[in-house]
Amino acid sequence: MRAAEDIPTASRCACDIPAHNYTFSFEPNHKWSTTYASAAEVKQYLVEFSEIHHLRKYIRFENQVLSAQWSEPTSQWKLQVRPRQEDSCNTIEETYDILIHATGYLNNWAWPDIGGRQDYSGNLIHSAQWDSGVSLDGKVVGLIGNGYDHEVQADYILQLVDRYQTENSRSFRPKPAAVGDFMAHVRNFMNGTVWAQGCRSGYKSHTVFDRNPTLWPGSTLHYREALRELRADDWELEYSGNRFDWLGNGISQAEFDPTRDLGYYVRSKDDGPYASRRKRREVLTRSGTQPSRPLHQIYRPTVVNL
Repeated sequence: MRAAEDIPTASRCACDIPAHNYTFSFEPNHKWSTTYASAAEVKQYLVEFSEIHHLRKYIRFENQVLSAQWSEPTSQWKLQVRPRQEDSCNTIEETYDILIHATGYLNNWAWPDIGGRQDYSGNLIHSAQWDSGVSLDGKVVGLIGNGYDHEVQADYILQLVDRYQTENSRSFRPKPAAVGDFMAHVRNFMNGTVWAQGCRSGYKSHTVFDRNPTLWPGSTLHYREALRELRADDWELEYSGNRFDWLGNGISQAEFDPTRDLGYYVRSKDDGPYASRRKRREVLTRSGTQPSRPLHQIYRPTVVNL
């Protein structure tokens, strides 16, 4: 990972959606110079965000993970790490309790497979390896492809991390059957979309028909809702010893805090969360607060149930 201020900023590069989409809702940026802000402005926002929330101390830059191996006896991950500033032969072995692979599928950039590319005499510049020294003034520029990333997965994974910290969990990993079922659903869903047509895309390993598109099978709201609650039955959970040892000595932690209300469960009204997922969704999305709008007119009953 590279430090944000060390990443070359693409000259004249700008976001392709309104810049406020690149901010966190709890930390908006009121200083955008234009609706489609430049890459330099987006980068500056991220640098300032990391400083405001003191995140830099938790991040190590310029380190390459060469391998990761699970140690069964210690229930830990062993990583071989190569600091970039060190000699290329120097590696460090480190151990971690939890390993989250969150590099994305765009972390290894590649040139598109276009005939005659090697014979091109002009400047070839990739957005992942931008050469800020090349001036684009007075030049005809051909733009091929684009890229994006997104991350809701963090909140989902943190629910598993919370279980690891509060229960005597040993390991957790997705069940192969759950992965297979999900990929089958994605394949079935995508068969009726543009991604099943003869188009080459990075979402399909830069091929035309090679694999499932690495996209969520639904809308953004559908994606956020699906990952809002942990489906523990999709995960293989292993424990160190008896899985109920986390119950401890039978005394609530609230009883060890002299400032807590031990009668917190006595309420003057039923204000707890609904047991129905549908009702919880209506509350979360503030159903009934907006003017009525046209609903989706086209859907496939064999795939989704509206």
